[in-house]
Amino acid sequence: FAPENYWGKFYSASAGWVISEEDFFKIKGIDYLKLRYSAGLMGNDQFPIWAWRQRFTYEVGKGPVFGGNGNANTGMKMDRSPNRDATWSDEFKNNVGIDARFMNNRLSLTMEGYFNKAYNILLERLGNTPVSVGGSMAPENYARVNTYGYEVSLGWADRIGEDFNYGINTRFAWSDLTIKHIDYNEVDQQ
Repeated sequence: FAPENYWGKFYSASAGWVISEEDFFKIKGIDYLKLRYSAGLMGNDQFPIWAWRQRFTYEVGKGPVFGGNGNANTGMKMDRSPNRDATWSDEFKNNVGIDARFMNNRLSLTMEGYFNKAYNILLERLGNTPVSVGGSMAPENYARVNTYGYEVSLGWADRIGEDFNYGINTRFAWSDLTIKHIDYNEVDQQ
């Protein structure tokens, strides 16, 4: 990003409660139970470096031809259009989870869900740009996307004899997204 946009301020907080350590928790069979939640505003800088400055690229054999039918000279091509105002994409992330262990801590279960709201995503507006422009469009902070999902993990850890420990884990995850605003052309929107 341009020097005036190098830095961003992003905040997050998380909390957890190990319910199984409370005096009132007297449930046999549950060795450990924890609830947790986190939320935060994060920044995303997945953007090509120096894209805020106009850059040029040498192209060998694609320049002008002087004096007849000789080989073309080295030319220059303008790279991506710059945007000095481009800045971090913003993402509000939150996650809720439960961690539990049973059967003398041998069986473990983790369940968590998340909802992330991304906005000011830095993208090029290509939807209604005619090919006659002949170049690239400068990326702008305008797009919005929501992502959400959950994950369930189940594990077993035990010991055989004095020297052999083993563990088995399996996970199932599902996620999806909803595009809230991206510059599509009218044909793609139908």
